[in-house]
Amino acid sequence: MWRVYGLGIGAEKPNKIYKGWHEISEDEFEDQPYESYFGLDFGASNPTACVEVKYNGDGAFFIRERLYTPLQELADSLPTILKLKVPEIKKDKSYIVCDSARQSYIDLLLNEGYMALGATKGGGSVEVGITLIQGFTIYYVASENLSFEYDNYSWQIDRYGKSTDVPLKTDDHLMDALRYILTYLVTFLGIKV
Repeated sequence: MWRVYGLGIGAEKPNKIYKGWHEISEDEFEDQPYESYFGLDFGASNPTACVEVKYNGDGAFFIRERLYTPLQELADSLPTILKLKVPEIKKDKSYIVCDSARQSYIDLLLNEGYMALGATKGGGSVEVGITLIQGFTIYYVASENLSFEYDNYSWQIDRYGKSTDVPLKTDDHLMDALRYILTYLVTFLGIKV
């Protein structure tokens, strides 16, 4: 309280999920010599969000926002949008782990030659994914949307003012895309947690 009201220093929300991420520049991200992987969360009226992720082999991930637009606002098809807005995704070479609730979108990408697969979901998968991400060092390229979601992705508060183990389901599109791809990479790359 003294830091915020007495000294005027900003404080993080007490129920904020992710903390301690390190901001890097676009050039610093580009300089990372690691393979890129992609997470994709579909939204028709909510944003379709795509994150690009690089892993350094030593417990650190580098992330940046690649797409954040509702599908209904796009004039072109999803494969065309990815080709235009995320040219780093190479057909038959780049893994895209997608929101498995929208199999028709995954099928559309597969039919166009993209290596798209559905994220593992089920009871407790959100909490497990969040715990995994909290165990890694994260470097991110600040953007309006990614910074906003990072700052505001929070646990629900119970009636006694305590944080629960349930994340708020609002403005979490990039956070979901990140969880999909990192959860997949832990198994795919054999990352020790």
